[in-house]
Amino acid sequence: MSSLKELGINATYFDYRKTSLLEKLPIYLSYKGIKWMGKIGFYLLNQRLLITVNNFKPDLVIVLKGENILPATVRKIRKQTRIINYFTD
Repeated sequence: MSSLKELGINATYFDYRKTSLLEKLPIYLSYKGIKWMGKIGFYLLNQRLLITVNNFKPDLVIVLKGENILPATVRKIRKQTRIINYFTD
């Protein structure tokens, strides 16, 4: 983060794993057999990401892996700022 800020890039950190109970519960229930509930949890997570991007207005969004980010979310972010995905595999 500090290296990006030194370059004059407005940056913050968004950890998708730090979810609210409202996001965790549907994902947990999907693992217990109610598969459609997982979609709700991932939708809520993506909404939280969009709210963060809208409020922070970053110059760049760097995604690590991004397996939980929906294509529609990427398209919405792309309309506002640059977005890149770094996948280490």
